[in-house]
Amino acid sequence: MLGMGMLGMGTGPGTTTPNYWRTIAVHNDAEMPVLLRVTFGDNETGHHVITEQHTLAAGESFTFPEQRYEEGGWQSVASVHQIDTQCTAGSQLGDLHTFLPHPSAGVEFAHFVHLSCDADGAVVLEM
Repeated sequence: MLGMGMLGMGTGPGTTTPNYWRTIAVHNDAEMPVLLRVTFGDNETGHHVITEQHTLAAGESFTFPEQRYEEGGWQSVASVHQIDTQCTAGSQLGDLHTFLPHPSAGVEFAHFVHLSCDADGAVVLEM
């Protein structure tokens, strides 16, 4: 017999396991800086989106901080919704490339990705 504790944790029949990234850790394998913008959350949940931006130097690693929504006495996590990247060459920005996460392993605290720029300035992202 299942106790009420098991049913209350969302493990009953028909319950799906959430799949999302809480944050993202990025390493720049390129020989040039790369501009990153990570969008957390989406408007579909009734929350505002949160956008964080960071320019990664060649060889740099960076972890975007987790973002949360205040829910009146408790907090919910704003999941990683979109990753926008641009290679930079001096003062020139390359084309904007957008990547959407495809989480499949439940809730990942910090999904780690590698990125680089090809000869044409396009971003290559390994998720």
